[in-house]
Formats: sequence, C-alpha cells, structure tokens
Amino acid sequence: MKLKITSKPLAVLAKELGLPVLQNHGYVTKFYEPKTNTIRSLGMTGRNPISKLIYAPPLELLQKWVREKHKLILICYSNASGFLWDLSSYHGTQLQWSEFDGPNEGGVWKTWEEALEAGLFYTLNRIKNEKL
Repeated sequence: MKLKITSKPLAVLAKELGLPVLQNHGYVTKFYEPKTNTIRSLGMTGRNPISKLIYAPPLELLQKWVREKHKLILICYSNASGFLWDLSSYHGTQLQWSEFDGPNEGGVWKTWEEALEAGLFYTLNRIKNEKL
C-alpha cells in the first residue's frame, strides 16, 4: 500500500515547527534544470538533486510526530456521512473536533486521509499559534 504524502501547505507548516527529515520525498521550491539551463520552481521530487526541498512525510508519520513530540492525539473516525477528526491531549481532554467543517453535505470528509490531513493542518496551526 502506498502512503499518501502531505500537501505542500501542510509540509511547509510542519517544517516551520521543526519536523525532522525522515526520508527523501518532498516538495521542491527551486531546482536547477540542466537541459534548459534555468531555475525552475514548484513540483515534487524523489531523489533528484535540488537546491531546496520541503520534506513531505506520509500523513501517518506526521500524525506520529505530533503525538510523540507535542503529546497531542489526533484520531479519525467515521459516521454515517463520512470521516471526522478529533484532537485530544495525552490526559484525555478533548481539545477540538472537526465540528462538521468538512466539504460534503454532512459536514465531513469522504476519506480517512482527507479528514486526517484537515485535522493535522488544524493541529499544526494550533501548535504554532499557541506554542504548544
């Protein structure tokens, strides 16, 4: 099974918060294109030489990093309409849930990965703003 990597805005936010580089895949901000002798920007890369790479981990690794480093537990679950996320502290205190903010008619997400990405984006913004 191929893991879904994070979106570029989520990868940038994770990098700002000090996410360590755990693998080679990510989003390129700039790289040198030898065939055209130009600097190109944006895109994705595997092991290509680049000048600047924003590491984009699989969602599950980012979720684990949030849990271990910041002691926040983000879970996703389903209801009859789709998937939601819930954020709690290690002590079991619920901090936030998706409150039907999702894109479909039931206010939830169609897939577990979409709900997890939305929950991670909220969590990383909260860590950044509240310095958790």
